[in-house]
Amino acid sequence: MANGVVFFQSPLEERVPLQPPLEWAIYAVNAFTGETLVRLPFPGRAVTSPVVSQGRLYFGKGNTAIEQIGEDFDGGVVCLGLTNE
Repeated sequence: MANGVVFFQSPLEERVPLQPPLEWAIYAVNAFTGETLVRLPFPGRAVTSPVVSQGRLYFGKGNTAIEQIGEDFDGGVVCLGLTNE
């Protein structure tokens, strides 16, 4: 949480769960009202916990554990700048 905003990851965002195209999302939610401020969808799968540090949001994408179930998604770290708005 930073500046009254909670950041979290939703691992399943498909219209029909577990059916292609696979998608996950990062959410920014107002901690006081529960209003969704931002939803950022990404293709594939990820199991991550967003981290806020020095005005930036960091999160991972992809996951080697997912490869164990037969899926192969490129992994990496994403860094986004945050605003005070």
